[in-house]
Amino acid sequence: MFQKILGAVVGLFIGLSAGAATAATYNWNATCTLGCTGNASGILMLTDGSPFGFNISQFISWEYTSSSGTFFLDNSSPYLNAQGGVVNPQTGMSLEENGLGPNTLPLFQFAHALPGVVILSPDGQWQLLVGSYGWTCLNPGCTEWTDDVIRNVGNNGVFSEAIPLPAAFPLFATALAGMGLLGWRRKRMATASV
Repeated sequence: MFQKILGAVVGLFIGLSAGAATAATYNWNATCTLGCTGNASGILMLTDGSPFGFNISQFISWEYTSSSGTFFLDNSSPYLNAQGGVVNPQTGMSLEENGLGPNTLPLFQFAHALPGVVILSPDGQWQLLVGSYGWTCLNPGCTEWTDDVIRNVGNNGVFSEAIPLPAAFPLFATALAGMGLLGWRRKRMATASV
């Protein structure tokens, strides 16, 4: 029984360390200027590439958080459009859950321009849209919009690669746990024989 438990723990940690080494994780931080307050943050996961250099097959997930809430997009949508600087380097990164499907589906879209490029006047570098494709601006500057969409706009968006957990660390932790279990078992057996 003890060997089975120890084998399961070792297998779990080795599996986790192997899985962690296959994905690149990027943290994102930015300033909200319209539709949200304070800062916005995100976590982008790719199998390979970088935020401004990936294609749809390399996209795993995107999690966005602001004062408007937390929104999650993964690669499960059959209509997913996800790219980073592949088609037009000026656009930077573009994610859209149903971008290749009919616009009757729910809207989840995130666009981020390259640093120094403004895609939304006066100073919008990035935009999040969640809701309906039928949303419209209510004034020429689009500072107001219909209530069928959550819209966040901002600037100063910066991606930084998350520091990965060294592959040997989970194996080291497993060895320590195994040694602790062996010591505990030896102590238990010693007290049982007395």
